[in-house]
Amino acid sequence: MLILALHKRSVRFSSTLLEVIANPSLVSGEPLSTAMAVENLVLAAHAMGLGTCVLTAPLLAPETITRRFPLPPGYEMNCLIALGYPLESRQLPAGKTSNIW
Repeated sequence: MLILALHKRSVRFSSTLLEVIANPSLVSGEPLSTAMAVENLVLAAHAMGLGTCVLTAPLLAPETITRRFPLPPGYEMNCLIALGYPLESRQLPAGKTSNIW
């Protein structure tokens, strides 16, 4: 499964305030909140035995993604998440009861 994580574009008012900041996207709450939600999704998937991979490289060519998956007006992509069952499962070392290292 491929999940597109989206966030709302900054409101016009707040984007004007953020113009003086070197990296306004790092301060804006929308992308950061989405990233935190993605982290929770990845952790929950892992707990259920699913594998995930967070992909940001496709954001370099957004038209390739949006051609296939049109975004709702006012939203931008934050990342893509590949989700599925791994082909192989890692064996835990002897004596380990958790796969969290």
